[in-house]
Amino acid sequence: FFFGKGKTDKAQELMYNAIELSRGSSVGLRLSAYLYENWKWFDKAIAVYKSILSSDTNNLVVKRDLALAYFQAGNFETAVKTYYSIITANTQNQYGSNVKENVLAEMNAVIALHKNEFDISYINQNLVKILPVDLRITIESNYSTTGKHEIIEPGNIVCNSKNPKTKNGGRYTGASDYNYNTSYGFSEYAVKNAVKGRYRIKINAYNNYSNASTVPMYIRVVTFKNFQKENMKLEIKLFDLDNQYGVVELDEVKW
Repeated sequence: FFFGKGKTDKAQELMYNAIELSRGSSVGLRLSAYLYENWKWFDKAIAVYKSILSSDTNNLVVKRDLALAYFQAGNFETAVKTYYSIITANTQNQYGSNVKENVLAEMNAVIALHKNEFDISYINQNLVKILPVDLRITIESNYSTTGKHEIIEPGNIVCNSKNPKTKNGGRYTGASDYNYNTSYGFSEYAVKNAVKGRYRIKINAYNNYSNASTVPMYIRVVTFKNFQKENMKLEIKLFDLDNQYGVVELDEVKW
């Protein structure tokens, strides 16, 4: 509210108070980073993500958030290096496998748009492959569990963990109904040739927090239009699930 009114000093003061109240928890820090990005204060968001990773080095989603912050800040070379560190990370189990797949796509999006601006010779060239799609949506939260995600395509066609491929060509990977942690609560929807209409984003909010002292849950929706193409557009929105319960329709993307 205060940031929107141009009172940035007051907004910053309140942000520090909020971080202190969260007692340095990763969910509180991650939410503050989301808000900093929303304010276009990318240097502060980057600093917060690095702080989280200093004690949680294997959190692939936070590393992805860091890479995306570098991208938004215009530091494309560092964004690619950060994405690549996720892809080459030595993960010993299934956790984060879908995150790596999605990070690979984002790394190639940056390379497609800026490949002549920096050196990429260190990257395994078998991983450099452009696979453009019309629409790509990722859903995540400051918490590692976010509940069931789904995209409702034009014609009321549901794309989710139970129906991961649709007749329209939509594809879903990530958070399932019950086994959230295998994806860190991160999911992706993509469609190569999007049909005209509304793409509605829904989430199951039954697991929302109930303790008033707990850091509130925010959902972050990242939308790419014309992904990996020259005219690629990125939009990020935040949704507060405070006092929400049940199946919540967060937003819609028009194509």
